[in-house]
Amino acid sequence: MRWRCGLVVWTLGCQADEASPRPEVAPAPALIVVTLDTVRADHIGAYGYVLPTSPQLDQLAARSDRYTRAVSSAPWTLPSHASLFTGLDPSEHGAVSVDPEGEGEDAWAVSSDVPTMAEVLRADGWQTAAFVGNAGYLDARFGLDRGFDLYEKPTARGSEALVPLWQWLDEVRDPARPAFVFLNLMDAHRLYNLAPLPAWPRPDRAEPGLLDELMVQVTRKGQEPDPELRAAVVRQYDHGIANADAALGALVAGLQARGQMSSATLVVTSDHGEAFGEHGYVEHAFDLYQSQIAVPLVIHRPGQSRGRLVDTPVSSAHLPGLLAPEHPVLSALPVPEGVVSENRFARPRDVGWASRNNEERYLRVRQALITPSRKLIATEGSDEVEIYDLLADPGELSRLAEEPPDDLRARLPEVRRGGRLPVAPDDAQQAALEALGYVEAAPDEEPSRSPSP
Repeated sequence: MRWRCGLVVWTLGCQADEASPRPEVAPAPALIVVTLDTVRADHIGAYGYVLPTSPQLDQLAARSDRYTRAVSSAPWTLPSHASLFTGLDPSEHGAVSVDPEGEGEDAWAVSSDVPTMAEVLRADGWQTAAFVGNAGYLDARFGLDRGFDLYEKPTARGSEALVPLWQWLDEVRDPARPAFVFLNLMDAHRLYNLAPLPAWPRPDRAEPGLLDELMVQVTRKGQEPDPELRAAVVRQYDHGIANADAALGALVAGLQARGQMSSATLVVTSDHGEAFGEHGYVEHAFDLYQSQIAVPLVIHRPGQSRGRLVDTPVSSAHLPGLLAPEHPVLSALPVPEGVVSENRFARPRDVGWASRNNEERYLRVRQALITPSRKLIATEGSDEVEIYDLLADPGELSRLAEEPPDDLRARLPEVRRGGRLPVAPDDAQQAALEALGYVEAAPDEEPSRSPSP
């Protein structure tokens, strides 16, 4: 592992409410994990983006550990979050898509015999609370609520999504006990949060259907993305990231005002990225190219004041192991031997979005192995392997004409066929999925998606 350290200056771009309580004594340590849903790394300033989408995260990263080669364990919400909280790859924890022919079923829940981070911490005496914006695929029916004393699904976005967190910290948390908090912010998920921001221009095109137009053009008709349409969609997406970043700034300011920042471990990452035509895909959940799996990962450790760059590849499943030095109880969870990302078919509700001429791309089991020098993508049932040099070719534009290592298959986990019974959405979860824009297209119709609230 190679470290590069440097002295940084910390400035906070937003101020906490002066009325926020300040405890008389320092609270016990806290572990706070924030997932900025659908945020790809290359749209973050600290990862080289040219637009100021993320000033708050950039400032936090400047005095934290920033992992430059982090990937999500899967290109969609449920399996990547399950990896984040179990230390297991998707093939091992089982929370993956069902077979495409599954009727009324969507995904498997996390295997009941798999312990989660919240369960391990609560058994060690921690208070635990989760505030999840993704009411569809972070629904308690999928098992990720296990170990949380409180598992709440706020409907607000931006800084308003923090209101129930502040209520829990101020009225419920026992400052003498360590606390584990999980926060999932949905501002960069469709429909992107375009609420006005003082320092960010409103997109010139704010209509909600632009992403769908791009998706129809690229994935249904097999066309190259129209540059103007793609640029308009990206501007909306960047605005959503900026709103998520503003909420992150409010979180840091609020923790500081409550005297809880100096003793806290704060993790900021994402569950997956978002494609805008790269490799013939739009949105996420479809494949393992970097546009869908390269994510930010920033860990601010208690009392840390100097930034460090960590160039070693890691995945979502490595998070418990990365946190174990400060929180040894997490050593009870496994640490993956390699850096793997997986996608077991597109979700059945998404197959209707597939291009009529290339639907087989959405019906594959795919695994990616990332090493310090190469990325290899393998498809179950095929001897063909895609090999890329991510350092020289981060966009994966040129496949290398190399033979894969002889032990490649041995280094990939065995594909698991799911955990418990597959979860069919009930009425409440179906409404949540529709609100997030997940609506299956009829076989002979152009797809349409419902607007988010």
